[in-house]
Amino acid sequence: MVQAIAVAPGELAQAAVSDVVWEQANALIQAHDPQPRVGRRRTSQRQILVAIAYRELTGCGWNQLPRELGDDSTVHRTYKRWQRLGILDGLLATLSLDRAGYRAPA
Repeated sequence: MVQAIAVAPGELAQAAVSDVVWEQANALIQAHDPQPRVGRRRTSQRQILVAIAYRELTGCGWNQLPRELGDDSTVHRTYKRWQRLGILDGLLATLSLDRAGYRAPA
């Protein structure tokens, strides 16, 4: 008999963006959406990717993101920018998540 283990969605999202996954995702982000040379520094792109993973896992609304995952408006703006730049699908594929939080086999 298989016993289910309760894991908080935030922990699951954090685990989904492991160091290996982050290296792949960061390469994609840097190639298509590098940090501007002037202006304010952006919020951690890894933190934003964790927040997006959380939203993908839970299906929650942007304004329902836990505070520890960052500002919902910042996460949403970045999500829309990555979508507009055409890298969002690649980032989500890198995460290989389904709604249940299981990683797709490689």
